[in-house]
Amino acid sequence: MFRYTRALKLGDRGQDVREIQERLNTLGFDAGLEDGIFGESTRQAVIQFQRSKGLTADGIVGPSTYTALMGVGGKAKILINLSERKLYLYLDNQLHRTFPVAIGKPSTPSPTGTFKITEKAPNPGGVFGTRWMRFYKDYGIHGTNNPASIGRAVSNGCIRMYNQDVNYVYSLVPIGTEVNIVSSQSTDRYYVVQAGDTLFSISQKLGVNYDALLRENSITDPNMIYVGQKLLIPR
Repeated sequence: MFRYTRALKLGDRGQDVREIQERLNTLGFDAGLEDGIFGESTRQAVIQFQRSKGLTADGIVGPSTYTALMGVGGKAKILINLSERKLYLYLDNQLHRTFPVAIGKPSTPSPTGTFKITEKAPNPGGVFGTRWMRFYKDYGIHGTNNPASIGRAVSNGCIRMYNQDVNYVYSLVPIGTEVNIVSSQSTDRYYVVQAGDTLFSISQKLGVNYDALLRENSITDPNMIYVGQKLLIPR
């Protein structure tokens, strides 16, 4: 997900510094502006983080500090249920956390299907809040300047999150992450994939048409299902 390329210290600049700053701020260690400049605020935040992990508190992001800071989780996947207005974050095929979201209003609905994160931007500001993650055309997952809207169908089609929640997801989700958006009207229409399952065995177990199961979940590669994945059961 993240890649260590060099030790980072006071005075360094670059995208890798910005990633460190974003991660520190997400975890509650105040690194100041996420500007890609390793200043004193960032150094102090690194020291505080190192102390919290029992590492040498030298303010330098070497291999051990980098691994402790950035090595959280595993391969990420996102499932968004429009009916539930929930975002499910999976790491290494295991459900990690669930978040409330706002979705598109009836006149501008959120798209459904399987997509991928194609762009990430910190601090877009305004209605986009603190983070932006594009997944399809002009649609994205982002923060908000109106937290009261979360849990409602009020957006122009994007997926809104509380800023603290989108900050967390952003820190764990690289470009290329799969985003699956479904519009189930009932939670009892789900099947959670178990170890040893295949799509064919699931279709047989549930007595549903195999091709319909593929279509309902926008699956193009039947070999890519994973343990913990929530599949929508065709009616």
